[in-house]
Amino acid sequence: MEDEITEDLTAEEEGYANEADEPEELQEEIPGEFYAGQNGKAQSFSTTNLRSSETIHFMENSGKVQILIFGGLGSCGYTNEMLGHFDELISDIDLNALNIYAFDIKNNTEETILSAVSGKSDAIQVGETNSSVSSIYQSCLRNAGISSFTMPFVVYLDTKGDIYSYSTGMTSINDICKRLTEGV
Repeated sequence: MEDEITEDLTAEEEGYANEADEPEELQEEIPGEFYAGQNGKAQSFSTTNLRSSETIHFMENSGKVQILIFGGLGSCGYTNEMLGHFDELISDIDLNALNIYAFDIKNNTEETILSAVSGKSDAIQVGETNSSVSSIYQSCLRNAGISSFTMPFVVYLDTKGDIYSYSTGMTSINDICKRLTEGV
């Protein structure tokens, strides 16, 4: 069933013959990224907004709650439904206090990704999944202790850039609201 797509993080699925072939940065923790013991902060990065072609600058300490959505944009029913939940909430949220970023982790085409976010608020910034985003994604998974999950993987960062919550799979609007208030 499409809605039950899971992401198993094995070397083979990541395109490597075995763990020894993984790039070194995926085998060990990366200083400055989402890992307790390495200052627990998010690393700043830039990527391209697929909607506007403008550069998105993710700042580790923006003073805002940050939400990172990793999923199959356009190919996963749960991910698409969660994007809809965030879109519904945007009208009730102070966007001066929140940034929402969505990243495709299933190598969907840009056309598929843009189709999935068509009609959704531009406040949901849809970033190109480049090497920096992939590193952040891997660091978030390690920090959360996750090796397999149902998409999407949603990471909540507080105003200091620390991960304070995450969810996998489909969650309710009430649960999202609860998590958002925890980060303020």
